[in-house]
Amino acid sequence: MTRVLVVSSLYPTADRPEVGVFVARRVERLRHSQVDVEVLAADSYQHGAVRRHVEMALGCIRSNQFDAIEAHVLFPAGLVGLLAHARYRAPLIVYAHGADVRDSAWRSPVHTILAKTVARRAAFVVANSNATARQVRRLGAVATVIPPGVDFTCFREGSKADARARLGLPVDGIIALFVGATSQRKGADQFAMAVSAIPEILGVIVGAGELDMVIARKWPTVKQAGVQDPDRVPMWMQASDFVVVPSRAEPLGLAAVEALATGTPVIASAVDGLLEVVNDGVNGRVVPPSDLHALTEAVRELSKDPLERDRYARAARSSVKRHDRRVVDDEMATLWERLGVETH
Repeated sequence: MTRVLVVSSLYPTADRPEVGVFVARRVERLRHSQVDVEVLAADSYQHGAVRRHVEMALGCIRSNQFDAIEAHVLFPAGLVGLLAHARYRAPLIVYAHGADVRDSAWRSPVHTILAKTVARRAAFVVANSNATARQVRRLGAVATVIPPGVDFTCFREGSKADARARLGLPVDGIIALFVGATSQRKGADQFAMAVSAIPEILGVIVGAGELDMVIARKWPTVKQAGVQDPDRVPMWMQASDFVVVPSRAEPLGLAAVEALATGTPVIASAVDGLLEVVNDGVNGRVVPPSDLHALTEAVRELSKDPLERDRYARAARSSVKRHDRRVVDDEMATLWERLGVETH
């Protein structure tokens, strides 16, 4: 049986169950393929990043022999993966998720040197989007673009009425949904301002973060549902008329992919990987980033046009078939096969 060590800076914990869900799903799929996987990740986010990664590095010293090492993200988890690679002489694939190569790798000259070392010594660098791959090129490496993958059996079209009834949402009326951390980068404030300006719309936030109290104070009509079990997120999307992704920066936009997989139109900012997911006028609307007026008008117009929503909904699921986890799993397995490792 193939033994794989997954080193990850992002992984669900008791105190942050929403972090790194995509990595946890990757681990589940590997185990489903009869791969013996050991995960090296923090068990809590209460401590700083340096301490978490030092503990991870010590963990790889105590671990057993492995046939392959997969690191999420490129930096700093990739540095721990590189240490494991040196110890076990096992091939290393590092997965760049966006902020690691856009921000973390450039915080100081030392960070940059270490990130470049990881990118150049890994057998393969995988990026979640073309936008992220461009950032990897700045580190002197070429990335293979393979998105994290969405389970189309979970994120699927469903009855809006049934979903609303199960979630206790109003049966009638327009619901606009935001999914993700309530942060400045994700544009949670832009979402709250836009939907609050349109009284006939119910704005719902699934997620939590730094702006929770600000949103509750300034825009109290927005329903904050908090962090939800990942298995319930598809239901929230099915219950909505459209999902809004107003990020100021977004390496991929997994929430947009998941929404489209459920047949739900998306209004998104014209940034980074979102431009690879949302096709303006085909499966949703694209607006300039940080342009509150444009976002509000797009929300208002789409809320009033059921024919447009239906047209986008019909195109939604097929537009993201590239992100089906079965396709993604095959592509990742092919990379590992090129290194002589069987993972499928």
